Amino acid sequence: MKKREKGRKKGFISIVLFVVVLLSISLSTFATGENSTTGEQSITVTLRIEGYNDTIYNKTVDVRYLTDYVSLQDALEMIDEQEADLEFTGTADNYITSINGESSGSFGGYDGWMFAVNDVVSQLSIGDTILRDGDNIVFYYADYPSQYTLVDASSARDGVIRFYSVESNYDDNYVVTGTYESPITDAEVVFNGSEYVTDENGEINIGRELDNGEYTVSLTKTRDTDFGELPVAVRLTDYKIVVSDVVEEANFTAYIIITVIVVILIAVGGSFLIVNRKKKRVK
Repeated sequence: MKKREKGRKKGFISIVLFVVVLLSISLSTFATGENSTTGEQSITVTLRIEGYNDTIYNKTVDVRYLTDYVSLQDALEMIDEQEADLEFTGTADNYITSINGESSGSFGGYDGWMFAVNDVVSQLSIGDTILRDGDNIVFYYADYPSQYTLVDASSARDGVIRFYSVESNYDDNYVVTGTYESPITDAEVVFNGSEYVTDENGEINIGRELDNGEYTVSLTKTRDTDFGELPVAVRLTDYKIVVSDVVEEANFTAYIIITVIVVILIAVGGSFLIVNRKKKRVK
């Protein structure tokens, strides 16, 4: 009897492990969008391009590839072929020098094209930047150095919104030793149609408590040159800020679900122990 029970347990465990492995393979294939027939894979990324004066491009695109990975260089070449209204120069040379005719050095200095992936300014070339499903890519034309605009809406309920960038500290060998937040000051901001200017902390104060809802905010910061207004911070256009109690409600719901699961597991475990003890007594 004991041997049969052990055999059944081993068989059951083997089946469970097989199902888990099968599901893992299936989910992995689904997540990467792999075509089992052709071997072609695909990922979805968002590409936003901020030019001299406005947003040139802002779309979510499918990037298809046949190799083990896809680089930003590969993705840009593919998008360039597919989008009639979009033209990159320098892709083959691993460095973007122009997008839709807006070329590096147009303002007479070190201005040009830079990019960030998932809101982190990249120090890599486009060929060395490996993309993953869901990545958010932003190309932006700006002065060098410039600030990559980030938004802190944690106090939006109180009517305060902060704009900042993350900058790096370097040692004598130009090795990054740490990062710090730098406020974006004196920037022009439009919040739900009203105009503001960021203060020394990079903040605007709406002057009232905000109700639940969705709000839009835009930001520009430029400097005058002989060739026009040069961006010194990454432009935001109709950036969405949501004021809601949903986060608190979601956290509370998650807490309740976890608590229920723990109680069920304790109950099942307790029942299992009681049954085993009864079996031992019977024996």
